[in-house]
Amino acid sequence: MRGTVVHFQGKFRRSLEQRGVNPRVKVEITFPEDLSGESTQHRPAHYAFFVDGQLFAYSKRVALRPGRRYSQVEHWFVCVDDCQ
Repeated sequence: MRGTVVHFQGKFRRSLEQRGVNPRVKVEITFPEDLSGESTQHRPAHYAFFVDGQLFAYSKRVALRPGRRYSQVEHWFVCVDDCQ
């Protein structure tokens, strides 16, 4: 089984290939722009997670882990900025 699971504040959204109808989960990594409009990749990245085209979670801090049972399933744990 392959796919992506996003965990955020006790909720999760998943998109697995071998299931029936699943939401489409998209991960975008963005870098902040400086005042001249150029991307500066030495600054912290922001991770945005979209489910069916709508923003589900957004943070600078995430953890990516493989699944326990299915190693080809990515688990993204999104941490709000004030968590440890």
